[in-house]
Amino acid sequence: MNFRRALALAALLACGIAAPAAAQSPVIEEARAYLETGHLADAATALNGHLQESPADDTARLALGSVQFMQAAEMLGQSLYRHGLEPSPEVFVMPFFRLPVPHNPSPEPVTYDQARAMIQRFVDDLAVAEATLAQVKNPNTQLPLAIGLIRLDLNADGVGTNEESLWQVYRQLGQAPEVPPDEVAKFVIDFDGSDAPWLRGYSHLLMGLGEFLLAHDWQEAFDHTFHSLFPRSGMPFQTLADKSARSPDMRDFDEIADLIAFIHLNHWPVVEPDRMARVLHHLESMVGLSRENWRRVLAETDNGREWLPNPRQTGAIPGLAVTQARIDAWMMFLDEFGAMLKGELLMPHWRLAQGVNLRRVFLEPRTFDIVLWIQGSAALPYAEPGPISQRESWQQMMLLMEGDFFTYALWFN
Repeated sequence: MNFRRALALAALLACGIAAPAAAQSPVIEEARAYLETGHLADAATALNGHLQESPADDTARLALGSVQFMQAAEMLGQSLYRHGLEPSPEVFVMPFFRLPVPHNPSPEPVTYDQARAMIQRFVDDLAVAEATLAQVKNPNTQLPLAIGLIRLDLNADGVGTNEESLWQVYRQLGQAPEVPPDEVAKFVIDFDGSDAPWLRGYSHLLMGLGEFLLAHDWQEAFDHTFHSLFPRSGMPFQTLADKSARSPDMRDFDEIADLIAFIHLNHWPVVEPDRMARVLHHLESMVGLSRENWRRVLAETDNGREWLPNPRQTGAIPGLAVTQARIDAWMMFLDEFGAMLKGELLMPHWRLAQGVNLRRVFLEPRTFDIVLWIQGSAALPYAEPGPISQRESWQQMMLLMEGDFFTYALWFN
């Protein structure tokens, strides 16, 4: 299994309740049955009812937070399906519009305001899951999960089909080969209380991305390029999605052309500046939660099928070891990135002698233009004297991660 593809599944869908070898409590078994048929709302209702009677059950609370996280993804998927999303994962780079959903033969028209509303709903739903997971205090909580047995209801027809299983979502995101169903069912991870801050951290990351988009006006990019994602949904330039007019040798160029246009139109004014401060909050929370995650992981003494093992544990992901050197590299990253978010350490820019105050980028937001950031003129207003994060520090992190820092960063969170 390609590790990056496995991480794509974990980062997007994160958790699901499964039938482990050992028996679980009745409410966990009830929730599992609902999830295997794509009835996430019923699973959440059962777990919520149980927690009202047994508020100290952190296993049920971890399960509920995981289900709520999946509900956020499912609700986003249903909205995208309603408007006929046909994602282009190889080319298009806009977050939240890459989730594979079933083909909708009769999509509704989609507008820019509706697209923003989808992102807002996703952010709100993630906040619910994060608040539930924040109450998981017992690090010894055990929740075995078999990801591949869980189904979503992405087309809102009341039934979770095999095509809507987490495993099929993973396959389409990562373009992985087909795997026999019995092998999918065997992939079980022993999630525990140390993984609650891990999932909270990913929730904050996704909420931060959502708040960043909602802070800016990207309607022009939406109007001119999103027909690539919603080809039958009444977009202003929908005629460009019609491939019949193009010669066969040019039919694969349209997505590249739309990507170029999207980058060209990546000049987004700030319309809700307060949201940029929320982005900063989410990133700072993510750093703190990653520290808490590793504090709990390093204190573990068992050796199950760990999602994120310490150096004394085996882990569920074959062929990937967590060494102390790699943990040290990640802690160095948290120190470096955390200091930049606080403004105590400046972010380097290849063209500037001074560093960029990343904290001011969020607290004093200006029009976002990725090309001008790379070129340097967008970074100049935030340049100031002070200590700059050094290339040698990042080289040392890469060395400790054996040159694969970004893969491990996705995993470690």
